[in-house]
Amino acid sequence: MWMLAGVVTLIALAWYMYRSRREDRRRLTSISTRDTRGRYLGSPPAGSLYTFVSRNHLAPIQRLGVEGAPPIRLRVKRKRWWDRLFTALGVSVACRTGNPDFDRSFYLVTDATPICRAMIDSPRTQELMLRLESMCEPNRMKFRQLVVRRGRVWIEMVARKRKEQPHTVHLAQSFVPVLHDLSEAMEAEIPERVRGARDHFAWKAALIVGISSAMFITGIVFSARHVFFPLPAPLESQPLITASIVTGGAIIGLLIVLTFTWLGRTSRTHLVLLELVLVGTVGAGLTSYSLLREANMALDFSKGERHVVEVLDKRRVVGRHTSYYLDLDSWREGQEAPKLKVGMSLFSKVRSGYPLVVEEHPGVLGIRWVRLIPPRFRYVGESGKTTSKTPEPLQGGDQSH
Repeated sequence: MWMLAGVVTLIALAWYMYRSRREDRRRLTSISTRDTRGRYLGSPPAGSLYTFVSRNHLAPIQRLGVEGAPPIRLRVKRKRWWDRLFTALGVSVACRTGNPDFDRSFYLVTDATPICRAMIDSPRTQELMLRLESMCEPNRMKFRQLVVRRGRVWIEMVARKRKEQPHTVHLAQSFVPVLHDLSEAMEAEIPERVRGARDHFAWKAALIVGISSAMFITGIVFSARHVFFPLPAPLESQPLITASIVTGGAIIGLLIVLTFTWLGRTSRTHLVLLELVLVGTVGAGLTSYSLLREANMALDFSKGERHVVEVLDKRRVVGRHTSYYLDLDSWREGQEAPKLKVGMSLFSKVRSGYPLVVEEHPGVLGIRWVRLIPPRFRYVGESGKTTSKTPEPLQGGDQSH
C-alpha cells in the first residue's frame, strides 16, 4: 500500500510542480489602503496590483505590477555569479542586448529569438528596467526580477532586512508609475510580429524541474513516514542505502542527459542543472530509498518464518520526536541481536524478558525484513511500580504492526 501511495504521490507532485513552474498561479490583486488595525495607509496609484510570497525565516517576496503590457513572455532576472560562470563555460547561452549596463546587471531568460531581437532594438525599455533596478536600493529593497506575462508586467523584490518591511502603498507610489512607463515603452517598441512568440524550451525546463522537485518532496514525506510508522522494517539498512544511491544516481544521470538533449545550450540550461544537482540529487536518493524499501516488502508474497524470541530490553529516546526501540534476542546462529524501532502501541504491549513473535521474510530484493507480532497476553496491574506477570488473555487475535 505504501509503495503504491509513494508512486501515486510522485506522479501527482510531478504534474503539480510542472504546472506551478509553467504558469505562475499567484495572482496579483489590488492594494489594500488600510492595515490590519483599520488605519489608513494612503492611496496607491491607479491600476496598482500586488501580492507577496511568504518564506520561512526570510523576508517575503513582494510583487508590484500593472496591466497593459504587450502579450509576450519575458523574464529579466538579476545576474548572479553562477549565470556568469555557466555562460563563460558555454553551458548556457544568454540573449545579449549590446547595452553594457543592461547586460552587466540582468540575465535575460528567454529562448524565443524574436523577443531577444526585439529587446536589442528597445533602448527605452532597457532604460526603464535599469531604473527600476536602481530604485530598489533607496527603498531598502533588493531587486529579484521583472516578469512580463499574461498582459501584465511586475517587479519582484525582497526587503534588505526581514524586520524592516516598507509599506506596500509607499512602494507602489514609487514603482507603479515607472511600471506604467515600462508597459507603454514595450507597447511602442515591441513589434506586432513578435507578440505571441512561443518559447518552446520553457515547458521542457518546467517538466524536468517539476520532476526534480517532486522527488525531493516525496522523499521527505516518506522519510517522515518511517519515523511514525517504523514497522514492518528491513533487518539491514546498508544494502538499501547502497541500492538507493545507485538508483538515485542513475535517475539524475538520465535527467541530466535529458536536459542537454532537450535544452542544449539555452538560457535555462544551467538553471535546470543547478536544480538537479542541489535538489534533485537529494530527492532522488530519498525517494529511491523509500520506494525500494516498500517494494522489497510489498512485492514479497512469501509466507515467512515465525520465530519466538525474547525481548532483552526496551528503550525510549525522547527528543523532538519520541522514538521506541526493542532489543531482541537473536533467532539465527551467528546473527547479532537486532535492535528494532517500533511504534508506541507495540512498545506498550511488550515487556523485557518476555517472548515476542518475529515473522521474517526474505524480501523480493533479497533484503530480509520482519514483522513483529505482539503477545496474546497482557499483564494485569502493570505500572511503573509493579512487576506482576499474571497473564490475562486479550480480546481478539494477533495484530500486525
